[in-house]
Amino acid sequence: MSSIYFIISIYVISILLGSVVTTLKMILAAQERNDINRNLRSLSLVLLFFVLCEFFVFYQISSGVGDRALLAMMLLSNICYYVFVYLWIRLLYLLSGLPMRRALYLAVIAAYAAGGELAGWLNIEHDPTASYFQIREGIWHDLLSAADAAFALWIFYIAIRFFLHAWRRMPADPRRRGVLAYSAILFLYMIWVMMWDYQMINGRKIDISDLFAMDPMVAFYIIYCIASIWLFLRKDPLGIGVVVSAENHSLELAANEYGLTEREKEVLEQVCRGYSNPVIGENLFIAENTVKRHLNVIFKKTDTKGRYELLSLMNKYK
Repeated sequence: MSSIYFIISIYVISILLGSVVTTLKMILAAQERNDINRNLRSLSLVLLFFVLCEFFVFYQISSGVGDRALLAMMLLSNICYYVFVYLWIRLLYLLSGLPMRRALYLAVIAAYAAGGELAGWLNIEHDPTASYFQIREGIWHDLLSAADAAFALWIFYIAIRFFLHAWRRMPADPRRRGVLAYSAILFLYMIWVMMWDYQMINGRKIDISDLFAMDPMVAFYIIYCIASIWLFLRKDPLGIGVVVSAENHSLELAANEYGLTEREKEVLEQVCRGYSNPVIGENLFIAENTVKRHLNVIFKKTDTKGRYELLSLMNKYK
């Protein structure tokens, strides 16, 4: 019983953290409107709903309750799984800068989801009192096994491809670290999914309370939430600790007067918000050395010798 309470507390902590992170991702997506932030916002929402569904299923099973609502929530959990896999892959494409054939990925995942769920639910044996699931033998069993293996191998290929691409070809910047981390987590999580599917499809009775208790996505999710909160505080999009607040029209005036490029104007805006070079690099998804080069050009064009002098100059445009 104590272990059940411990697992429930872990779920509750992850849900509370996820609620905070989802709110922060919405704020960040509104402040810095780009595809990466919008995708992270959607990913956070789906992951939060996924964990909520899993918590509901685990709580119902641990309480000895099994009904249609439980099966419906498991179906919703599976749908969330397919959606977050797609968003996860799309995030890898956005961070790496590689073109993505979205229609192809949507079609493959949708086809696998529809076929897999249909084959699984038509052939599932469920004993609510014993809290187990088992897939019956037959043609659907064989098709489901083949589809699961093909889908897992496809995800493994995608994760390895992006990991190697980031390791070999991407410059050492926040985007590279993001691709390495997200591709590695996707690979590791798919290993666990394969273990789940293998036990269920190959005729073994599964105590799903144990499976939901050991789902590594909950642990990954807590780490993801903590890292997201830390990065949010570093970016400071709400303006906490802002040194100088530069209005958009002020930046436009300075940029026009000194002939700054669009990227140099973005760097200048980050400087006016009081961010350090590493944080500016993370916010703009460029290397720290690139930030330094842009700053040197800005100093030269504005005839200033450092940040303090540059900020004093920008105060004149307020």
